[in-house]
Amino acid sequence: MSLLEARNVSWSVDGQRIVDSVSLHVERGECVGLLGPNGCGKSSLLRMMYRHTRPDSGSVHLDGRDIWTLSPREFAQKVAVLGQESAHVFDYTVQEAVMMGRIPHQSPWARNSAHDLQVVEDCLRQVGCLHLAERDFSGLSGGEKQRVLLARALAQEPEVLILDEPTNHLDIRYQLELMHLVKQSGRTVQVALHDLNIAAQYCDRIYVMQGGNVITRGTPASALTPENIARVYGVDALVDRRPGTGLLRVSITALSSTAAL
Repeated sequence: MSLLEARNVSWSVDGQRIVDSVSLHVERGECVGLLGPNGCGKSSLLRMMYRHTRPDSGSVHLDGRDIWTLSPREFAQKVAVLGQESAHVFDYTVQEAVMMGRIPHQSPWARNSAHDLQVVEDCLRQVGCLHLAERDFSGLSGGEKQRVLLARALAQEPEVLILDEPTNHLDIRYQLELMHLVKQSGRTVQVALHDLNIAAQYCDRIYVMQGGNVITRGTPASALTPENIARVYGVDALVDRRPGTGLLRVSITALSSTAAL
């Protein structure tokens, strides 16, 4: 049984189908990437998978249970979400921001326990931000903010991390650093990405969307072919292996001859 699974989910707005009968599954321990151009339905699909939006049809299951049969508290104990840094502004210290991840595990109005404090310290250490604990979150760099928000997500002690384009607006170094930390966390991960090379390097499997549909799926090597890239993105690409590491590499070479200008 898949840990996280979307079963033929659809969602429309103002009569326009944004996600059209999409099925997707994530096995325990996997990092599964969701790719596609802007407007293809990636974020809309993820919002259904983390209970932000109810699908018009179909269902999403977590460990065999429809996620809408779980209470918000139960769901937050099992699934944590990380989006783009620019969407988050906190007037708190770094430690206070990360402590928010403990809320699903606390009784209402409970004081932070010694265990809560230890979890927060451990998560800040895991992402390399323990030295920032007393800093104001708003004064951090973009890369530091995303690492702190990842620590907050990890502090929920979730089974699943859902990440919606978490590397947008970050410098290349911080993009790689964040994805490395996500992989090292040992969590099951569903992540929407723009960068094909980051997806190829960090994802075990990939789903590629276009026009609200999944048009191909598989390992990075099987999904990120020049033919699929041309079809979805309208560009020609060279796909090979990096010398020394053997990692899959995607190089964009030109607009596809079939792309509309």
